[in-house]
Amino acid sequence: MKNLFYCFLLLIPFTLQAQITQFGSFKILASEVVYQKVFNKDSVTVEKMVEFLKTVPTIGNIQAGDGTVTADLILLKVDYKKFKIPQIDAPAIIQTGVFSGKLSFDLKPGKYRATLSGIQMKGDTGTKKIIEPEPITKYATIDSGTALSKDWAKPTLLGVLEQQINERLTYKEVNTDWK
Repeated sequence: MKNLFYCFLLLIPFTLQAQITQFGSFKILASEVVYQKVFNKDSVTVEKMVEFLKTVPTIGNIQAGDGTVTADLILLKVDYKKFKIPQIDAPAIIQTGVFSGKLSFDLKPGKYRATLSGIQMKGDTGTKKIIEPEPITKYATIDSGTALSKDWAKPTLLGVLEQQINERLTYKEVNTDWK
């Protein structure tokens, strides 16, 4: 019985050091950091989604398919002040960074799933100035892309980026009366 208790005590530290593989809507899929979220919205169709995406300034190259829409996220800057994050708390990459990636929307009755993959960034990380876009996975993961870095899995970093992406990808009705 005593040996069983000691074995149990040896297992506790491993569970306390569990790796982070998901933070909010960001997760690791196939060794890549991917944003994926399901939005509930009644009466969204492919045509309405395309019409909405055309009104979003940081989204381009919109392609409609059968129950899907693909697009590119281009030059997304995070407005951290809008989310009430003081400049002193906002990491340098959030303040200076520009993010891009490939978007796909899968539509079903009453909901749609937005996936942002191939996320790239450029800006100042605080230790390195990134001039050409580089994959976010390189900076946000550890252990060869199997876990999120604790430095990135923070409300002021991935949390604020998630809020900005959520705001851009939340479907809003497009008023067509004035076209």
